[in-house]
Amino acid sequence: MSYVKDDFRALAASVQEDIDNADMQNDFEPPKGFYNCLFQDMQTGAKTNENTGKNSVWVRLVWRILDGVYEGSEFSTIFSSAAAFAMGPYFALGRMLTSDPDIEALKDILGCTEAIAPFVGKATVEVSMKYQTAKGGRTYSKPGFTQILSVEA
Repeated sequence: MSYVKDDFRALAASVQEDIDNADMQNDFEPPKGFYNCLFQDMQTGAKTNENTGKNSVWVRLVWRILDGVYEGSEFSTIFSSAAAFAMGPYFALGRMLTSDPDIEALKDILGCTEAIAPFVGKATVEVSMKYQTAKGGRTYSKPGFTQILSVEA
């Protein structure tokens, strides 16, 4: 099964400049805390903004919490080149899963996505959740990928 769809592949290069020039951060809304999670699924896609005509690609990572109060609960982390500033944790996860400390090597959205895909259903990751309040008072949860706990062969 290919996790990287053709429309994603076709547009990834055209949106890479936005990602390269972005100040990275991430917005997400699960409960605050640390969770041992199975990297359960990955989906990719591409879209064009109807108002601006600008192309973007997105990646959705699905996590299943393996223990604690929320055991069995699933949540998603969505990363999009439309909000390229929010992709830092995605690239960090790619470096962690592949054991590649080179920050530039996995800052390419297509390369990182292809590197992460083989870990679907195999990697257990500690995900840390914290909150940030934006101007206007809206609170966002921000995931961090703390460590790789295990990877099945």
